[in-house]
Amino acid sequence: MNIEEKVKEILEVLLEHKIDDTNISQENEELWDSLKHLEILVTIEEEFGIKFAEENIPKLNSMELIINKIKEIKK
Repeated sequence: MNIEEKVKEILEVLLEHKIDDTNISQENEELWDSLKHLEILVTIEEEFGIKFAEENIPKLNSMELIINKIKEIKK
């Protein structure tokens, strides 16, 4: 499973519905509130064995941004 598929799977589990649009973000997903945001990022950190810099946490508010940051960290 690649990064995109794994992030999508995590988001589907935590947001409790199937994701068809990869443009999903905190802005257009009503269940993605501030607590859910932290849960998403902590789950992703655990799953990928990475740690997001504290200053990046508020900025990682979309599937695309999260995937790009994981790829950057994993390089």
